[in-house]
Amino acid sequence: MQEERLSDAVGRKIATLRKERGLTQKQLADKIYTSDKNISKWETGRALPDLEFLLSICAELGVKVDYFTDESVTAADILNAQRQKEVKKRIYVWVSVIAALAGMPLFVFAAARAYLPSPLPVHFNSSFGADRMGDVRELSIGAIMLFALTAAALTSYIVYYIKRPNAQTFRTPRHIDAFGVVFLCVAVISLAVTLFSVISCANAAYDMGLQPPEAEKFPIVMAALLCCIYWLCGCAMMFVPRNEFFGFRIPSAFESNFNWRAYNSSAAAVFMLTALILSFVMMFMPRPLNEAEALAGGLAPLLPAVLISYVVGKGIIKIKNNEKD
Repeated sequence: MQEERLSDAVGRKIATLRKERGLTQKQLADKIYTSDKNISKWETGRALPDLEFLLSICAELGVKVDYFTDESVTAADILNAQRQKEVKKRIYVWVSVIAALAGMPLFVFAAARAYLPSPLPVHFNSSFGADRMGDVRELSIGAIMLFALTAAALTSYIVYYIKRPNAQTFRTPRHIDAFGVVFLCVAVISLAVTLFSVISCANAAYDMGLQPPEAEKFPIVMAALLCCIYWLCGCAMMFVPRNEFFGFRIPSAFESNFNWRAYNSSAAAVFMLTALILSFVMMFMPRPLNEAEALAGGLAPLLPAVLISYVVGKGIIKIKNNEKD
């Protein structure tokens, strides 16, 4: 049974039971130690209450759990929905953290343009002597390839979950945590290797008397920081649950979980793509950005990114509604 239909069915029964007992949403919320906003979300079908809250409602209002079951809603549906909810939340948290860390090496290399000369030592022999010269673009190829592989693995994992949400891989928190730990280690190692490479190459270049380009460091670092902020916002917006504080605050986004995901996932994709494009431009430009270019390049995409996110999200919702019709 789809989660939205289940939420609607359970929510209607909570509202009916509350009104039969003569309680306001605030009074019921106080009885089960939650907020009246949560009661409102449950009753309108915007969210499914956790099992512990459902049991608390039963205890406080004097009904059995089977009050919420009938020919269309079974106990198995409720338990399966609870499990899927917990699995989704765990996967989203892991993927969000891993994706956030996986992009950091790219922004480190983008900022390194302010501190690394070109050419600079990019390969060392067994005696730790520089035996080949290159530039930051060549130095960043490895990080880009590792990022691409990590992104492909995360995408495959999410697609596999969407296609087979009841697969053995997603049945216990231990399986999900095992996946998360492995890829988190890959992301951390990638960032550590990136920092070590930049520092080692910079020290070797300075020992050889090479100097970084005559460019202001602040604009370059600022542009890299903006890329990082766009990336982190994208990671958060892709997986943040529906709430009143973060994400698209437009009426249609709060109508259903699907609408919320459509808007915020679109925004996440656009913001993360913007961050990648800007970081690649910074790494592969023949010269570092100056202050005007850094400001224009970092801030100009912000409004178009928001507008594109809204249009794409609206399009996804329209397609979904047409399929239902």
